Amino acid sequence: MLSPAILLSSQQWAQATFGSVQLGDPRRVQRAVDLAFHLAQHPQASLPGVLSPAGLEAAYRFVHSSHTSYEHLVAPHLQHTRQACHQQAQVLLIQDTTEMDYQAHPTTRGLGPIGNGTHHGFLLQSVLAVVPQHDQLLGLAHQEPFLRQPAPEKESKQQRWKRERESEVWERSVRILGSPPAGSQWIHMGDRYSDIFAFMRQCREQGCDFLVRAYEDRCIDLLVEQGETPVPHDRIIIVAPRCICWRWSSRCPFGRACGWNSRVARNTRPARPFWP
Repeated sequence: MLSPAILLSSQQWAQATFGSVQLGDPRRVQRAVDLAFHLAQHPQASLPGVLSPAGLEAAYRFVHSSHTSYEHLVAPHLQHTRQACHQQAQVLLIQDTTEMDYQAHPTTRGLGPIGNGTHHGFLLQSVLAVVPQHDQLLGLAHQEPFLRQPAPEKESKQQRWKRERESEVWERSVRILGSPPAGSQWIHMGDRYSDIFAFMRQCREQGCDFLVRAYEDRCIDLLVEQGETPVPHDRIIIVAPRCICWRWSSRCPFGRACGWNSRVARNTRPARPFWP
């Protein structure tokens, strides 16, 4: 974890963040530190606004070099942040998706659709680690750029469920970050796009908690802490018109361990519960 003194110094921050990057040549490492220093001093400016003509040409050679990659540049910072997370009693892992819009660069290749499909660019999934008790930002714990894949024409529902989906990036981020150390609590947070059963399940498998902004109405088990014990009829709440059970099958995904099944309300008809 970087100290406040380092965070307030552009030069020290650049050295601490990029000084250990593995680029195969110490001159490239120094170039990365220099670029980070100039951009940290003027975060709102572009490279031409903070570099001399010679420095700008060197910067362009650096970013176009086959020895330089996004993965190499961000790796030390991710490692430092994850180490800091293991030293805290409680960490919020705040996850969100950003659309990187390249509509102003129409000749750029290797991109995909974003937004409503009229612009092109790529998506960036980021996880920020924060200590809530002190409002302290530890840094970036994980980041994954990816492209949106247009749905194939005339794709059936069964085919859609079998192929890899964009929403899996939420679950993947949790799996990569892994489990907290003993005595620590990690809480994954997300907006309504994280209201996915697979994301919640992965959080529980990793021993993490989660806080999401609800998008779907749910079938709520008030006695879930009792595990395999069947839930009495009068302790179940069926929330209409949508239920998480219906998204997976006509029966509750917990099966007889839940002891209850539900069907979705259709039109003006109320939700119809039934016993198996």
